[in-house]
Amino acid sequence: MFEKAVIYATNAHNGQTRKGTNLPFIIHPMEVAAIVAAMTLDQDMLCAAVLHDVVEDTNVTFKQLEEVF
Repeated sequence: MFEKAVIYATNAHNGQTRKGTNLPFIIHPMEVAAIVAAMTLDQDMLCAAVLHDVVEDTNVTFKQLEEVF
């Protein structure tokens, strides 16, 4: 499930960069997932970490995200 979440987030954030940089946006959610992984390997928590900005920063709605996950 985590791999599916990473692919989903990567596709959703495609073309976005971190503010003030040329770095791909997906780096931020992956860093958050790494921090969470240091505390727990719970798949739901890791998926939430990598998906946490999808609804806020893309055209994906909560309903769409909920249907997939």
